[in-house]
Amino acid sequence: MRTRLSLAFLDTATPGVRQLASAVALVVALVALAVIPDIAVEVPLVLGASVMIGLATLAAIVLPWERWNDRWTLVIPLVSLLAFGIFRLGTGGATSVFASLLLLPVVWIGAERGRICVAIAGVGTAIAMALPYLVGAQAWVPQQGVRVLFAPLIFAMVAAVVNELAAHGRRQVAQITELAREQERLLEELRGAEGFNRSVWNAIRHQAVIITDTCGRIVEWGPGAERLLATSRHDAVGRSAVEFLQPAGSEGSHGLEFESLLTLAEQDEIADGLEVRTSEGDLVPVDVTYTARLDRDGRALGYILVAHDMRQTREAARLKDEFVGSVSHELRTPLSSVLGYLELARDDEAGLSETQSHYLAVADRNARRLLALVGDLLFVAQVDAGRFPLELERLDVRRVVRACAESAVPTASAAGVTVSVEVPEHAVEARADAMRLGQAVDNLLSNAIKFTPAGGSVTLTVAREGDELRIGIADTGLGIPSEEMRRLFTRFFRSSTSTRQAVQGVGLGLNITRAIVDAHGGRIDASSVEGEGTTFEIWLPALGA
Repeated sequence: MRTRLSLAFLDTATPGVRQLASAVALVVALVALAVIPDIAVEVPLVLGASVMIGLATLAAIVLPWERWNDRWTLVIPLVSLLAFGIFRLGTGGATSVFASLLLLPVVWIGAERGRICVAIAGVGTAIAMALPYLVGAQAWVPQQGVRVLFAPLIFAMVAAVVNELAAHGRRQVAQITELAREQERLLEELRGAEGFNRSVWNAIRHQAVIITDTCGRIVEWGPGAERLLATSRHDAVGRSAVEFLQPAGSEGSHGLEFESLLTLAEQDEIADGLEVRTSEGDLVPVDVTYTARLDRDGRALGYILVAHDMRQTREAARLKDEFVGSVSHELRTPLSSVLGYLELARDDEAGLSETQSHYLAVADRNARRLLALVGDLLFVAQVDAGRFPLELERLDVRRVVRACAESAVPTASAAGVTVSVEVPEHAVEARADAMRLGQAVDNLLSNAIKFTPAGGSVTLTVAREGDELRIGIADTGLGIPSEEMRRLFTRFFRSSTSTRQAVQGVGLGLNITRAIVDAHGGRIDASSVEGEGTTFEIWLPALGA
């Protein structure tokens, strides 16, 4: 590699630098002539050769060779080759010890581009070697003729090797140059991308972006984190991310492991119910999302946590709930009055025509639907405010389920849906509020009937399994798309199935049902296959016999 690059240097260096070797070699030869008295010297020839080398060196340095074709630079080594031939002639001719000087211009000529340079080196060397015989300074001797033929051949072979190595060197230099350009281009792109990423990073000021390693130690702390937590990057890097996070209402006790945070965020996509404590001691409610930080092989290097400031969102939700609760409360009184007067009007059936009775029945039905909606809104407001009253008692759940099924029979019959109940013979008891639990079952049963086409069926089951009891409501209806199951219990959410079928409702029933079940210390599960049906299961702590 080093040889090839050094030979490539002969191709890229200036003529003055390349000629420097011949000039130095001539000076060394002249010093040798002065030191060694036994060498026969013809002063005019040696002086002439020295002048030629000097002029060639001066020309190599002074003339603007870069303006001309590269081939013109061959004039300098050819002049040097002839000068060294004359120098050889003046220091003994065929017996001169300075024949090796011819090698220097030969190397220069051989390093030039093209195979023709090898031939030029061989012919030039042959002329230089034969110069004593061409000018008649020495008589032709067959033994010397062999040298005249053999030496140029050797020099030509040297020129050929140099030419090949120089070509390889030039190609490597070209490749290295191209790689350097490509590297510079990539570095420029990398600098641009880094500047862009830095600009984006600095622009994220309304979310706290925290980058950690796999153990949860902070390795980068965004401007938004500095703003939200009033903590500088210098003070945050190296600490655990959960030092800044705690469950809401934990009063300073974190009670949160980094793995638990990731599991919570992974399951729910957003870890809510958390707070961050600023350096001033203020608590800020946040939701946290995270993304794994991967290397190019897909291995986790750490995590990117994004904490969203929920103060404005929570305040807006609180104001909305207050507004809904206030409006619902104000609507309930006039609605009750309307229903009372409708009932009085319908009692006087003797004075009403059939059409008038029908109109009053429609008005009464819609007023009751509106009153039920107002009741749902008030119930939701009570849940949000933490004022959710329950009258708990020892309750046989079978009785609640049978009552709900009996109440739903007229609606189911009108829709062509069969309702069946499967309960065990022995009591299945829980500590529950009969009215609220009945409301939860009614909501699920009502939905099942709405979304089951005529000819379908709805089955209610009650069973005890270990320390829990299960209330199941299974239908053979339209089902719910799998991508919508996650949002099923979200307030005001209506599935695409209900939208397509134009089923009445505002999306509060399932949210209210889950709130009731949660208040009883239970849980609710749902599974569905689109086009086959849906199953809801309420699980409650069971009481012993």
